[in-house]
Amino acid sequence: MKKILQLILLIILFFISFIFYKKFFAIKKSSDNLSNNELNVEVTQNNSNIIENLNYNILLNDNVKYELSSQFSEILTKDKEEIVKMQGVLGIITDKNKQKIIIRSDNATYNNINNDSYFQNNVKIEYMGHKIFADQSKIDFKKNLILIYDNVHYTNNNSTLKADEIKYDLITKETNIVMYESDKNVKAIINNAQY
Repeated sequence: MKKILQLILLIILFFISFIFYKKFFAIKKSSDNLSNNELNVEVTQNNSNIIENLNYNILLNDNVKYELSSQFSEILTKDKEEIVKMQGVLGIITDKNKQKIIIRSDNATYNNINNDSYFQNNVKIEYMGHKIFADQSKIDFKKNLILIYDNVHYTNNNSTLKADEIKYDLITKETNIVMYESDKNVKAIINNAQY
């Protein structure tokens, strides 16, 4: 009788251990995956694929933080990747020195596998007193590059310029301003003098 009681207690102990492991450690494992790519979602109550107030908080290399939020989003699956179509978009890149690049646009497409983002329609970029307006912008985190193009207008306290494209390197902070056609020049006004 004593051995049967011990066997029953041992089985109960294994059963409780199994449930404890599944409940706490299995959840812990999946939440560890979200620590670098936290997702806050508030889903609408209708039957569509529209998500309201979608927020991504991503910690990239070298303590660079990328926050991306939208008023409305739709998640699509394409070639085993999740592509997020967004409306009313705000993106913030915070570098290791806590300097922020703020990007706003009417629409954006976000790839949640590689974090690349494509902003379009009324793109506005702000960085340390500089403002850039354009029709489109793309962030390529693999190349550490922000590409701003189509109808580009740059302003700061004492200058404005118009160009076809601005490339900004997120690592070196180097900026290249170009025109697509070689016979056209970047139009700039610096301290009321036109160049």
